[in-house]
Amino acid sequence: MNKLFTRQLVADLVIFTIAAYSIAPVVSAAELTLPTAPLITTKSVKPNMMLLLDSSSSMYSIVPEAPYDESATYYSCPSDKELTDNQYSMRIQSDGVVYLNKNNNSGNPKYYFGKGSGQRCFRDSKTYTVRLYTDIENNDGLKTTSSYGAAQYSGHYLNWYFSEGSFDTYRKAGTRSRIEMAQDAAVDLITGLENIRVGLAIYDNSNDSDGTQQGAGAKVLVNIADIGKVADTGATATQRANVISEIEAIVAVGFTPLGESLMDMGKYFTLKNGDENNLILHPDGASQSRAASEIFINGPVYKNGISAPEEVVENWCQDSFVVAMTDGLPSNGRDNNISTYLQNYASDDGTSEFADDVVKGMFDMDLTRPNK
Repeated sequence: MNKLFTRQLVADLVIFTIAAYSIAPVVSAAELTLPTAPLITTKSVKPNMMLLLDSSSSMYSIVPEAPYDESATYYSCPSDKELTDNQYSMRIQSDGVVYLNKNNNSGNPKYYFGKGSGQRCFRDSKTYTVRLYTDIENNDGLKTTSSYGAAQYSGHYLNWYFSEGSFDTYRKAGTRSRIEMAQDAAVDLITGLENIRVGLAIYDNSNDSDGTQQGAGAKVLVNIADIGKVADTGATATQRANVISEIEAIVAVGFTPLGESLMDMGKYFTLKNGDENNLILHPDGASQSRAASEIFINGPVYKNGISAPEEVVENWCQDSFVVAMTDGLPSNGRDNNISTYLQNYASDDGTSEFADDVVKGMFDMDLTRPNK
């Protein structure tokens, strides 16, 4: 029986979590032991890997990293100068001077950093929620922040952020956003992989027909294909280069439809089966046989110029993976985007976040062959 095998590998919880899901052959319901090199194989059938990279707007958040040192002393903020509210957004004036507004409100008051008259700083031990990446530039040259999900920082970090160094176009010079860190990690991953078929997807945050932006699922930027060996030329080298190029061009926008995107990947990996071929839910308990189209009710959208492949899984013994790189929990998920067969599949936790349920369902089902 072929099932979806899951493992979660934590690179840095402050940055993102990497989760690997494999459609792999097993002989029982017992969990497999993950090989030391799970994405590289010497089998004649090359495995599939779809890289699902978080492209939500919260990925603009700045990541605390060196040269910041949480044990160092950076700035002594007098108690009468401490900012007392919890949420702020950064602004960069056309002359490069930086100030903060409360709650992303572009009006007054303006809080300039420092200890002087009218200036403010941060209590080292207090936690603040702040947008530190200015992703919008107004006509007058003022750079502001959109309403992307703000991140939490210690006052100690914020005192370092604003007291030392200079600011470039969008943030403190030398710092990186989550999306930049994820892109760097993803490029490193793809650059070193060999003998595997790789594709790339992000979140589809297209506008709905009523003009509102919603998290609708996954968007495939590059279909899965062979990347060969690092030294290869020709089609495999072109595929590797296309994946890397698309990673580097990703722009963060919108929400985090993680559950919907993973369900779309289920649809993607079952293209060979056909919509009306049945899959078995809960095979080790009260099993149900349902058409693939009833379980995976939506599929991914595709970047202009590409379309759904005829098939992804080419052989019943072919390993397949989804590597999801994300900065946190799902947001703006909608029940009608997840089939009722997958909602609360793992357990009813009283929420409308179904990413864990989708993964458990895909773990249980044999996705590589139709079960009639």
